[in-house]
Amino acid sequence: MLLEERHGVHSPSVEGSAVAPDLASAWAAFNQLNRMPGVGASGDLVVYENVPKSLRVRQGDVPRASAPRAWNFKWAVDYQLTFVALDPFKRGATMHTQALAAGAAVSVTNDGNVAASLNFTTTGGGTVIVRQNGSGQILRTRTSVGSGTTLDGASRRVTTSGGVDIFPMGTPSEWLSIPALSTVTLTNQGTAPLSAAWYDTYA
Repeated sequence: MLLEERHGVHSPSVEGSAVAPDLASAWAAFNQLNRMPGVGASGDLVVYENVPKSLRVRQGDVPRASAPRAWNFKWAVDYQLTFVALDPFKRGATMHTQALAAGAAVSVTNDGNVAASLNFTTTGGGTVIVRQNGSGQILRTRTSVGSGTTLDGASRRVTTSGGVDIFPMGTPSEWLSIPALSTVTLTNQGTAPLSAAWYDTYA
């Protein structure tokens, strides 16, 4: 289970200066910075800490950029961009994937400091029954599903290969996650072969 609701929303900001070779380029940078990332738009903000991580964000406040100023025989535009994270957790830059054939068991590891949501995609049709051996939790659909069905533990959605939500018959009984700094074993007790995917997850 994900027991990390105490973590609030991240509201990161980015401040800096854009340096341009001429005044025309500086004004172009000013205009671009004043509409980043755009109302309703979202993107990944990458944080280069000891382990690179990304945070899915959207605009959180009005972008601010100064008029161009002369700087070291060039032109500089100072800016401040404020965001709101769509997910309260940062994730490792690389998605981990693991094939999980029907009847097989695999070990999966989360090197992050909070629980990592597990996503599953069927690579063939059948029933989905995945047991996390350590906790005894079971992700189980109520009926057989087709190939390409995605069970997204982060968004709590089940969608067909065409992106159509399956509700309620596709809704699993439990969602699975990998605890912080842990390795767990998953067993596929269903008939549908699966691909598991997750990110190392950080507060």
